[in-house]
Amino acid sequence: MQEIEKVFGKDRLLPPIKNSVRLAEAPGFAKTIFEYAPRSPLAEAYQKVAKIILREGQSEPGHES
Repeated sequence: MQEIEKVFGKDRLLPPIKNSVRLAEAPGFAKTIFEYAPRSPLAEAYQKVAKIILREGQSEPGHES
């Protein structure tokens, strides 16, 4: 991560998402992490990354809203 940050800059990295037992359990119940444990730190981390990706996609040149 440090090498990537050095080459591309910190603003190009997404926040890391740790693994979780809840994430491993969710498919066994045929659910996403958002359905299985919506208030878990892992679900919140995925939501944060998704928001960053969506925001960055909207700010790219040529993107039409």
